[in-house]
Amino acid sequence: MMCQCGTEWCYVCSCSWENVLRFGDVGHATFCIYHPNKVNLTKAQKEKARARIMGLVHGGEVSAELSRARDEFRKRRREEMRPKLAEAAETRRKKAMEEQGGGGTRKSNMPAAKKRKVKLVAPWEEGGWTKKTL
Repeated sequence: MMCQCGTEWCYVCSCSWENVLRFGDVGHATFCIYHPNKVNLTKAQKEKARARIMGLVHGGEVSAELSRARDEFRKRRREEMRPKLAEAAETRRKKAMEEQGGGGTRKSNMPAAKKRKVKLVAPWEEGGWTKKTL
């Protein structure tokens, strides 16, 4: 089995795959089905090993704890940022009102600049090989 970080291990006993390559089948844990001198485990031990593997594969308690910490951080950041965002929005609104109200006399003296009109053309008519030249 391979982790997203690139580390490989046995999915039954969680031993490093490098140990398996180095020592052969003896590199597996004694309770692993791939170990030559396999030792039988109790049902509780098998269940615990299965839960450990499922926790690694599907997240488990560590993943839940990380998601709780991430949600708490986001909540704290929202609470800290909300007043700052409101203040910034108010500042922008006041600045826009000042420009609109105070700058009106200055703009009325100057003629308004014409905006260039965009000519929309289909891509096959833009130039180069057109239907007329074919």
